[in-house]
Parts: sequence; C-alpha cells; structure tokens
Amino acid sequence: MKSKKAPKKAKGSKGSKGSKASEKSTASDESTASAVPEPVPAVPLDDDEMRLWQSWKVATERVGGVVQEDIRAETGLSDPDVAVLTSVAETGGGSMRQSELVAVLDWHRSRLSHQLTRMEGRGLVTRTPAGDGVAVGLTPAGAAAASSARPVHDRAVRAHLIARLPPRDRRRLLAILDALGGSGTDVVT
Repeated sequence: MKSKKAPKKAKGSKGSKGSKASEKSTASDESTASAVPEPVPAVPLDDDEMRLWQSWKVATERVGGVVQEDIRAETGLSDPDVAVLTSVAETGGGSMRQSELVAVLDWHRSRLSHQLTRMEGRGLVTRTPAGDGVAVGLTPAGAAAASSARPVHDRAVRAHLIARLPPRDRRRLLAILDALGGSGTDVVT
C-alpha cells in the first residue's frame, strides 16, 4: 500500500518549526519536482505527429531489420546472439559476470538466461559459478563468431544507415537520438 505524501508547502514557507532541516527538505523536493517532466495530456495525435511516429517506427524497423538480415545471412547469428557475443568480447574482454551483461544489454534477467541457455547448447558461451554470481565466457567458437560478426555488422550499418545520410544529417540525427534516449555510447551493437 502506498503512503500518501504530505501536500507541498508554498515556496518560501517554512516547516512547522522553521528548522533548517525542513528548509533543506523543501528545497530538495522542489529541485526533484522540476526534474520530473510534466504529464502529457491525453490528446489524439494530429496528422503531423502521427506521420512522425509512423515514419520513426518504419525507419527503425526497416534499418534494424536489414542489418539483422545481413548478419544472419553471412554468419547464421541472430541479433540477440550478436548482442551477447559482442558485449562479452568487447566489454568483458571474453568473460563477464551475468549481472553485468544484463546491465550492458538492458535486458530482463530471464531473457538473458534463456538466450544464454540456447547459446550454450550451440557451443558459443559457457557459464560458470563466480563467487556469488555467474561468469559468462566465450568459447573458441563464440570468440570466432563475435570476430566474424563485427565486420558484417559494421558493413551493414554503413550500407543501410550511414551511407544513406549526408554527414550533416548524421550529426543532426545523432543529436535528436541523444535527446530522446540519452547517449548511445554504452550500447555495443
């Protein structure tokens, strides 16, 4: 059961005893409140907004889809396979804790666990106890698959995204994407 919050005091008002602690609490509440975005009204999208949304969906699905198709055609690896292999190879240096891999991929633990089970069955990764957790390591076949997938991925991204945009548009698109989702520098694939 959620507890109800006390109503906020007017700016500049003091707590019941006027203490410094209550002033700090109020200032902290105000700065936190300003960081939370205002709720967006539940109004239907206009034609331009709907076109923007549909264009976004189509573009991301098409570009992502053709990149994934190129990788699968040349390597036989799925997009989740590549994400795991390249994350472990490039972020973990060939081995990393499963909990770290969950954070890097931003996946639910059960999704990663199922993916790793499939990849273990194909001889691409191993899981071994590591203290209070599990270490995920690449097998020689997994390391080879990661090495072969990276250039295919890079070539596909260049062909289906980068080459289709002039440098100025790439910089603008990157700024827009950073504004929408934060910096993509922590994403591996």
